[in-house]
Amino acid sequence: MSISRRKKYQVGNFRNEVQRYSESIGNGGNYGESKSAIIGPGNIGSDLMYKIMRSDCLEMSYMVGIVESEGIRRARKLGFETTTEGVETILDKDEIKIVCDATGAKAHAHHAPLLRKAGKIAIDMTPAAVGAM
Repeated sequence: MSISRRKKYQVGNFRNEVQRYSESIGNGGNYGESKSAIIGPGNIGSDLMYKIMRSDCLEMSYMVGIVESEGIRRARKLGFETTTEGVETILDKDEIKIVCDATGAKAHAHHAPLLRKAGKIAIDMTPAAVGAM
């Protein structure tokens, strides 16, 4: 499933979305400290990385990109796993439960079905939500 961002990103809203989604899939909203990955190491993804680092319900684990970038280097320097080989790299990583997609709407449309099939929660952090509002 994909959670689309329909209003300006705020840490509280993000946490509420994760909580609401986890309740909807029947685990009582108890995700504990779930390992997460970010696709898109640009400004939005890098900012999100720092916010996840402060979270009590998510654990930053992986930064995914398609080219070597400042965001990839920053995540690696902080000790997180990184890849420049795209989303396919994390599909078989069972420990990653939540994936924040901070790419673009077109890329998210490609990523979301792959992540769903892999059993991951995909959160769309793209500036424009895909589809009707």
